[in-house]
Amino acid sequence: MDNEKICTNCGARNQPFAAFCADCGESFISPATSPRPATSPPLATSPPPAAPPTYARRAPPAISHRVPLRPKRPSRRFNKRYIVYGVLILLLLSVTVGSFRFGSSGNTTPAPASTPPHPLHAHLIVCVGDSITEGFADPNNWPYHLEARLGGDWKVVDQGVGGATTADMLARIDAALALNPHFVIIMGGTNDLANGEVPLATTQANIKAMCTRVESYGAVPVLCTVIPNSYHLADRDILNAWIAEYANLNGYSLIDYYAVIDNPSNPGVSNPALVMSDGVHPNPTGYTAMGNAIDLSIFTGG
Repeated sequence: MDNEKICTNCGARNQPFAAFCADCGESFISPATSPRPATSPPLATSPPPAAPPTYARRAPPAISHRVPLRPKRPSRRFNKRYIVYGVLILLLLSVTVGSFRFGSSGNTTPAPASTPPHPLHAHLIVCVGDSITEGFADPNNWPYHLEARLGGDWKVVDQGVGGATTADMLARIDAALALNPHFVIIMGGTNDLANGEVPLATTQANIKAMCTRVESYGAVPVLCTVIPNSYHLADRDILNAWIAEYANLNGYSLIDYYAVIDNPSNPGVSNPALVMSDGVHPNPTGYTAMGNAIDLSIFTGG
């Protein structure tokens, strides 16, 4: 047959339409003429992943060849100056606050001197009071008898003023301290009670202020009770109880003149044998009794 296909591999004869050799299987189809397989439609694919965001990089700082400046240190002069200002302000405040003393009664009195201007006289006593201390109608008052009993070089100065209230005595306390006494005897309150217009708290505040003033000066305060009188008896008894308690709490010596002049037959009333006809001011016998009732060890320490 003219159209037979001769296998180039084995030489076998094959049908003209044969695509492969029947003996050896050699393909009679050349690659150029081989049919192309049908292409399948492209598969659906997921979108490509998004590219990672890009960030603009900050340009590196320009390299300077200059020497960096050192940080500025605070001026020492500045610090010292403000420290000095602070100290001066504190000193000014302390002087301003310390220049006044406020009593519980609301009265404002100058602050006491911290130290006496001169050494105190060891054997000097000043008595601050009213007419009962001054010696109403009798110069031989209880300060006179006290000095006589002490003897030696002891000196007792009488600064009692008739009609004086505790506020008056407080106003004159500087005059007493100006003598540089070792002891200051304070006997006040009778005229506060007689007045009827001085609150008991004010009387107490004035006595406190006098004691504070005396102590801060370096002297020793000595308190006295009020002698019996007919002025506001309830306040009188409260005042005397307070004076005794205040003296005890503060370590002050107490001269109980109330007990000296009191009438044992009629407690709370002056002994008529020891006072004048007014029933308030001591007579010579009363002053002698008052002077003799003082415990001298208060001053001598014996």
